[in-house]
This record gives sequence, structure tokens and C-alpha cells, in this order.
Amino acid sequence: MRKKPLAERMAVKRAYGRAYYQKHKTDWKEYSRTHREEIRAYMRIWREKNRELLREYGKNYKATHPVDKVKQYKYWRKYRLKTYGLTMADYDALLRQQGARCAICGRNSGNHKKTTAFQVDHDHATGQNRGLLCTSCNRGIGWFADSIPNLRMAIAYLEQYQPRQIMVG
Repeated sequence: MRKKPLAERMAVKRAYGRAYYQKHKTDWKEYSRTHREEIRAYMRIWREKNRELLREYGKNYKATHPVDKVKQYKYWRKYRLKTYGLTMADYDALLRQQGARCAICGRNSGNHKKTTAFQVDHDHATGQNRGLLCTSCNRGIGWFADSIPNLRMAIAYLEQYQPRQIMVG
């Protein structure tokens, strides 16, 4: 007997899984909550055993579902803004307020290599949004852990090694 194509086998499996889940939804939620580690261990073993099946499925999925970069970016942006309690309109208003530039360095794009989106800078302690930054400035502040004393020490360090300018007068 000839095996059915992978996509067909996976579709049948998904349909069965959905029907079973709907029938046993409350039991499954309770079980998955109380047996979380067992389920993770089982899935880890299953993925190791079925690595080739998963690779083949991934290749087939990518071949039949082309990536729409614009749609993917819009979804990502909307999701990221939601985590900061902003809507697209709020983001655009903040961007207009800043003159479509980074609040620190004034660069007119969020990341000069990939995209024009700016990062939402926020206070990690309070969660309050502070403004929009380019990727470099946002990462810089992040690496200094939003610490003003650390940033001052870094400035002093850099100034120490700046070439001295000779005044001609």
C-alpha cells in the first residue's frame, strides 16, 4: 500500500486533533496545566524522533505559503506596539511630535540597514513610554541599564581619550 503525501497526512492529523481538542477542551486544559513538564519532555523526544518529518513539513509549508514581508512587518509592528500599550495612531503621533527622528541622535530612520521603524523606549521600572529611538540608541541605553551614573562615567571615559583641540587665536 502506497503512503499518502505528507501534506495530506498532516492535514488529517490536524483535523483529528482539532476535533478531539474541541470535544475534550476543559479536560485538556486542566491536564496540560498540571502535567506541563511531562508534556514538554514528551514533545522534546517526539521532535527528536521526527526531525526529518518536521523538516519536510517545514519545506512544504514554505513552498506553498510565500512570505509577504509587508504583511509580516505590519503584524509584527502592531504586536510590538500592543506590548507598550500603543496603537498605530499613537505611534504615528509620537513620531510626528519628534519630527520623524530619533529622540537622542536625530537619525531619521530607526535602523539604517533594514527598516525605518523606531523602537519604543520605555522605563523598565514603571513601564512608561519615553519616546522613539533608533536601534543603536535604544540598545545603547539598554546596555547601560537605563543608569544615568553609568552613562556619565562612560562620557567621562570617552572625554578622557578625546584628542585635545588646540585653539589658534
